[in-house]
Amino acid sequence: MKAAVPRRSRRVVALAVAFFALAAGAAGAQRQSDNAGSPCTTASGLPGTIVVWPDSNGVVKSWCQYAPPSEALPVLVLNEIDYDQVGADAGGFVELYNAGLGPADLEGLALVFVDGANGGEYLRKRLRGALGAGDYRVVLVDAQNGSPDGVALYDTRYEGVIDALSYEGAIERADIGAFSHPLVEGTALPADVADSNTVPGSLGRSPNGSDTDDSATDWAFSTTATPGRANAS
Repeated sequence: MKAAVPRRSRRVVALAVAFFALAAGAAGAQRQSDNAGSPCTTASGLPGTIVVWPDSNGVVKSWCQYAPPSEALPVLVLNEIDYDQVGADAGGFVELYNAGLGPADLEGLALVFVDGANGGEYLRKRLRGALGAGDYRVVLVDAQNGSPDGVALYDTRYEGVIDALSYEGAIERADIGAFSHPLVEGTALPADVADSNTVPGSLGRSPNGSDTDDSATDWAFSTTATPGRANAS
């Protein structure tokens, strides 16, 4: 039978383990810092540099971030959404559009869907790859159609919202990750500007890709859904 380890000895062992864990963590963080700014290639094949960044819990992380030239910056927007269909809800989607002059790296980004009843996240769709200038990415999803509900284009690395839409009412506080974010840009989209369960169509930016940071100005209902191509309205 093994002899019991004295309590004092157990404390010494625990402290030693904690010390070496902290030392290893510090060494790892230092190695990450030493690599910051080094050239790399993103998972989607774009040229980038190593970024070192602490998350909201203080954990230092690093990744390869696309470094676009200043004359070819990407501009990613939520461009169209069909969250309500005639009859049973099926075949919904969210469309992204790159309105910029260069490719956009989607690695580290996600579509986050928010329940307006409590401001909580109910679904997350991770994005991958790259999106060329002027191109569209359609994500098939049957989003909720409550009053209100919302969707955000979210950067999981920097823990920030890139673009957002609150529909059928205003969501001023959405709990995504460690922080709360408003899903309203400028003036809220009027509640009567909405997708329909009696008329086929979708909500989309009008004109296509337009982003003035004012939801009421930028979004409109169209009776023609256009996933993967320019909005009809």
